[in-house]
Amino acid sequence: MTRLLISGIIPGIITSILLLQPCQTATAAEDPPAATPVEEPQSVAVNGVKNPELRSYRNMLAGLDMFESKRHLAPTADHLRFVLKPRYGETTLAGLSLRIATDDLSIPVPLAADGSFILPRDQAAADGDAELMLNRSRGEFNGMPRVTSANVPPNMRRLGDVRLECQVAIAIAKKDINVMLRAAAAVALGGTDWCMSSKVSYGTYTPFPTDSVSLVSGDKRTVLSSGHRLKYVVLPLADRNWPDDTLVEFQPSPATSITHFTAQPIYLSGTMNKWGTTLPLTQTDASNFSVDAVLPKGLSKFKIVSKDFKMVELGAADSRANESKGNFVLNAGKALAWAGKDIWFETPQAGKYNFALNVADPDAPVLVVSARE
Repeated sequence: MTRLLISGIIPGIITSILLLQPCQTATAAEDPPAATPVEEPQSVAVNGVKNPELRSYRNMLAGLDMFESKRHLAPTADHLRFVLKPRYGETTLAGLSLRIATDDLSIPVPLAADGSFILPRDQAAADGDAELMLNRSRGEFNGMPRVTSANVPPNMRRLGDVRLECQVAIAIAKKDINVMLRAAAAVALGGTDWCMSSKVSYGTYTPFPTDSVSLVSGDKRTVLSSGHRLKYVVLPLADRNWPDDTLVEFQPSPATSITHFTAQPIYLSGTMNKWGTTLPLTQTDASNFSVDAVLPKGLSKFKIVSKDFKMVELGAADSRANESKGNFVLNAGKALAWAGKDIWFETPQAGKYNFALNVADPDAPVLVVSARE
């Protein structure tokens, strides 16, 4: 599956690799290269699914090998699981199936109710360059390794477990890129153990909407991150001052109320102000806020945030975006999501636009963007 482990491959690693690639740019004195026709990629249908998710089974086995070689990070974890996570709100696990396939064999891989699975070893499949195949179109799911030690409370994670998840994800990622890229990444990250590089950001999804994340080791405790309805937290994997038995404790978010918006200023932040906090929303009545902003013609991206981007961070829900028109429509109310994705749309013409936010339902505030006359 093309994206089975994309969410487990740290953006910092990919960025470091890309920054080392040569690029060609046209200077002001040069004419840009002439456009050449691009052949559209052909769609492939497998068992009625157009462009299904595929991933090299042999590359995935590298993750299993790494799990076995680094078991000391999580000695009480029984096995390695992988978890499939829908990328879009309308995508569900209903009818989902997974198999290891070649032209000559097909091995079903059982999926648990939460979308997790244990990848079996099969030498014939590995020798036959099998693919791990999901019966969904490419891009509908992200995936990640999951390691769970014994006796860890449900509101906690163990730091060594996440360290081992990182090792598994990177082992697979290294198989997915060529030797030159691996060498470039090793130079950029200061060695071959990418998970222990201070330049790498890796973490975990919170088990529920979270206001505070703390590290706990014996009598030592520190707040790692705080905000409102956090969904993901970066962990200090490379900091050996926190041993593998350190627990990551998640405090659930209280019910959201209008005071989350009135207790502090909130801002429109995006490409129109370089993601700054220079456009505060004004409260117009008990549950409505408004701000005007000048937008250029073309692409605009934004969120509604507090100054720290943590106590309030409203973005797009996990819904599929139209690649040409964005995930937002002018003059139509849209419910926003806490810790959501960037909101973006194509502005039809340059000018002043009004952003009107209604927080009568604090869990799903509604935003309307309209052009000023």
